[in-house]
Amino acid sequence: VPPAPIATDSVVMDAAGVINMTWGNVLATGRVRYQRKEIDRSRFPLEPLIRRRPAWEYLAVGLLVLAGPMLGTLFFSDAFTREDVLKSSLSLMAYSLGLMPFILIKVLAPGFYSRQDTRTPVRIGIIAMAVNMLANIILVFPFAHAGLALATALSASVNAGLLYRGLRREQAYRPLAGWPRLLLQGGAAAGLMGVLLAWGTGATETWLALDNWARIWRLLGWIGAGGLAYLLLLGLFGIRLRHFRNTADWGLG
Repeated sequence: VPPAPIATDSVVMDAAGVINMTWGNVLATGRVRYQRKEIDRSRFPLEPLIRRRPAWEYLAVGLLVLAGPMLGTLFFSDAFTREDVLKSSLSLMAYSLGLMPFILIKVLAPGFYSRQDTRTPVRIGIIAMAVNMLANIILVFPFAHAGLALATALSASVNAGLLYRGLRREQAYRPLAGWPRLLLQGGAAAGLMGVLLAWGTGATETWLALDNWARIWRLLGWIGAGGLAYLLLLGLFGIRLRHFRNTADWGLG
């Protein structure tokens, strides 16, 4: 197995594992508190979870723009060459496009489970798997190993989209007002942060010319700078902390 997919899987799966553990605890706690209330239990409150979406954009754009610097800092050595880093960065950039759909699947699927519906997520998962297999065949030839990662991101997007459509169709989830504006605000902030990181980190070849400790400290510095810039841009575009911590629509008080 070539090292590029292994390195990419290590970064993405570690990040996804931490996210999944966090959201698993949040969903379990929210479901228990929700079931203790005498309210309509055919609906599971998803809005407060999806409100955290701007934080997902920060992670996705960060992986997309910092793919080369991250892999170069973590793996670049005599055994993991410059060419390996460049190939792996293409896979990680493709995977990053599916990070938000991966998280949305974890958030949306419990909306079915709370209604005692396990068949629909399984059926949607089978459809997504078929899309993944077909996309692998189509994309592997023009994009090589990056096409496999892109197919995974595409199938995750299909999975999340079908879950969302199913919840809307069954009226188990109704988005609150203001979502188009929130999407525009968060997307603009993430995009500008990406431009800043791309300008600051430069080309991957330049990054690999640095010594190990210089790469480590520079990477940590730009991750922090990107996070700070993102928060400032969110505030500039009108997103406040109350948009993340408001739980009135949970029906929990």
